[in-house]
Amino acid sequence: MRSKESIAPSRAFRMLRSGEMRRGLKRALVALIAVATIATYTGLDAQPAIAAAYGPGYDGEFGRIGSYIVGGQVVYCIRPAEPRPLGTTSFAGYQQWPGGASGPTMSATANARVSWAIATYGQTSSNNWAVAVTMYIWSLADPTEYNSHGMSGDVYYIDRAPASQRSTILAYLAAIRAADDSITASAGTGTGSLVFDVDESNNYLGTVTVSGLSPSNATGTITLANGIFLATDTNVLAGATNGMTLDIQGVPPTEDGAPYKISGTGTFTGSGGWRGELAIYTTPGAQPLAGPGRPGVSTFNISGLDPADRSTMFQPVLTTQVASKFIEPGQPFDDTVTFTTAPDGTGLNNPWFQRDSGNYEQITATGTVYGPFRQQPVEADEVPVGAPVAGTASVTTTLVDGPTVSYTVTTAELAVEPGFYTWVWEIAYDAQPTRTQLYIPDAYSFVDRFGQVAETQISPTQMRFTTELTATTASVSDQVDDVIDVYTVGGWLRDSGSRVPVVLTGTAYYSATRPVVSDTVPADAEAVGTYTVTTDTPGEITAENIDLGLREGFVTLVWCVDPATQPVAVRGLTAAWCDQYGVASETVEVSSPTIVTAAQALATPTGTVTDTAIVSGAVPNSGIEISFEGFLQPDGATTPVCEVSNRIYTSTAPITVTAPGGYVSEEFDVTIDHVGTVYWVETARLPDSTIVHVGECGLPNETTLVQLVGVVTEATAAVVIGSEARDMAMLEGLVPEGAELTFAAYQQPEGTRTATGALLDDEGNEIMPVCETVNRVFDSSDNPLFVPAGHYPDGMTIQGPKTEFTEPGTYYWVETLTDRDGGVLHQGECGAPDETTFVTVSLPSTGASLALAPLGLLAGGVILAGLAAVAIATIRRRHEMGERVTAE
Repeated sequence: MRSKESIAPSRAFRMLRSGEMRRGLKRALVALIAVATIATYTGLDAQPAIAAAYGPGYDGEFGRIGSYIVGGQVVYCIRPAEPRPLGTTSFAGYQQWPGGASGPTMSATANARVSWAIATYGQTSSNNWAVAVTMYIWSLADPTEYNSHGMSGDVYYIDRAPASQRSTILAYLAAIRAADDSITASAGTGTGSLVFDVDESNNYLGTVTVSGLSPSNATGTITLANGIFLATDTNVLAGATNGMTLDIQGVPPTEDGAPYKISGTGTFTGSGGWRGELAIYTTPGAQPLAGPGRPGVSTFNISGLDPADRSTMFQPVLTTQVASKFIEPGQPFDDTVTFTTAPDGTGLNNPWFQRDSGNYEQITATGTVYGPFRQQPVEADEVPVGAPVAGTASVTTTLVDGPTVSYTVTTAELAVEPGFYTWVWEIAYDAQPTRTQLYIPDAYSFVDRFGQVAETQISPTQMRFTTELTATTASVSDQVDDVIDVYTVGGWLRDSGSRVPVVLTGTAYYSATRPVVSDTVPADAEAVGTYTVTTDTPGEITAENIDLGLREGFVTLVWCVDPATQPVAVRGLTAAWCDQYGVASETVEVSSPTIVTAAQALATPTGTVTDTAIVSGAVPNSGIEISFEGFLQPDGATTPVCEVSNRIYTSTAPITVTAPGGYVSEEFDVTIDHVGTVYWVETARLPDSTIVHVGECGLPNETTLVQLVGVVTEATAAVVIGSEARDMAMLEGLVPEGAELTFAAYQQPEGTRTATGALLDDEGNEIMPVCETVNRVFDSSDNPLFVPAGHYPDGMTIQGPKTEFTEPGTYYWVETLTDRDGGVLHQGECGAPDETTFVTVSLPSTGASLALAPLGLLAGGVILAGLAAVAIATIRRRHEMGERVTAE
């Protein structure tokens, strides 16, 4: 029975079968709805039998056209005229599919193109693309049947698709056919070669290039014989691709020095195009189905060989650097030898030969020391005839280290005198082991040049000298000269025929006491000056104008030859040497003036203050200039502070001192802002502003106490109306000229006085003290009391004027102490307990209630007396501690 794909082209016949067509379309739609996802191509080699289902396509009145689904794979029928494959479908393997029953065998390229079309366009959920792929497959896989209806198969089978989609499907079909020209069946073979290159300057090195791979995307593994890859450090490298150039290194196959070649083989696998096969599915009694075949794969071998022999010969040479550039007489000569290789006449410079074990061939070198010479020998290829030999040594490289390390050698002979000594080294063929001779040229010889600076050691000039100062006593800031007598022990080395210049460095050291002679400078010696002289001739040379500094004590000179301070061109040609420390002929006793100070001990605001510098001893001829500074000690500071931030006085001009004596500073004005402790610091400078003396902050003789007058007051405690009352003030401290004292009394509102002295209103609230013009009832400012100036460390009592109060109540007194300009030096506190007078009509009898008396006379009197005593003691303590007392 023929499938609906094989219905004849007769239009009438088609109409008779329209009912069947509709039923087929219904089945196709159901199948399409059941397909949720169209999977792309995957391997199908071991699939079990499974029922095929409809895939994307159309099932219309003229038959079905489109794809099927097998195991999630989109597949296509190969022959259009056979029954639909809806039974049990099995995978029949990958094979080259033959043509139709009446047609020729389908070519490998046709199979490859069908495979490509199914994989590239056929794995789709689009109905139109599925129809286009189906028509493309039928036109190649069964062309006879496809075009057997009296017309092109494209025209015939497109009728099975909806009219609205046909132009799109035919456009897709044309696109597939336009792209298939480049698809041919993969040949399954490959070609290529390995091209070797030998490094002409180092036969162990070179490259191998993967050349001409086909397919060009092939990758593979290369194995070398007699060589390794530098990238892997083995003779195997995987992942090689076309055009890759790889660095290689030779591994000689024998240890007899024979030449050799590196060869290599490679196994490569490449993929490209499509095989001439399809994935075939069969269903008994139905159409065969096809899925995409496998991509083309090729596995093949390539090889290559060095174009020329590789040599194992090497030429050992050496370089040297003396281990110690400078040696003292009595020391051995030493040299550091570094081995390497050098190119031969053709430019070949093979590395040092290593055995299979990794050990290096051994090389022996011999060195000869020539000298002494008075100057650097001229470099030459040959050793000058008659050059004196000072020593010899030899060295042999080790098996393990070979030329990878440097070797230090030492002679048994010693340097016996100053001079230049130069090494000459030789590597001779006959001095090498027999095995080593296999890898170096016959009769090989290497000799380095005579007189190389790097191979020259120097035993420096041994300079000596005696010294004597032009004076052994002097004043501060004075200068002296030093006479130095120079000579050498042994010869004086030369440069370009002349004696090398030698720089002598003298250091002046200060000490408070006379220095003790010593071969070395004590660690605590204080350097105060450095001087230099240069000479290239034995005999006397003078170092002039040596400063002795600005302190009294001793200055001693030590002269040295320091190699580091010599001229660069001849540095190191003179040995280090110093004379002794503290030698009498090199020591000066230095005297300096002594400065002590005596500041004014006490001062008060509106006055002045001075400091006095007392100079004794020797004064420099240039004279000194003395200036003064005063520093107000900050509140809360626990140690003396003399900084710019708290400086209150400074001299407007220094005092010039040329002889001993006392020198008083200018008078500095004292203001209320200066109350407290003032520390004075004097500074003495030379005319060039060099400081030679600075006083110490906080010395007792450099301290001025600037203070206000301390005032303690005590008013009449209680009186009755008609009796006189007064206030009394006790002044303690420094009273300035022109001071005056006044008293005032202030009546307070009515209230009840408590035992603690508080004044309460009718509701029990405390009444705060009020001392203002409106409640002032007494004022003596029109008749102030004159207070004699002076210092009263034990206090001075002054009685205020008497007055009578006409009303009972509480009265607060306030005293005011002013300076001659009216500035307030002290003012009492309103409401102070000892400044209170209670006025009653009559004194209460014993046992009277404090609540009935506005004053609380008995208890209050005791309380006030106690408070007054505490206040007086407090002010005294403040004065003794140097606290600053401010006006309130």
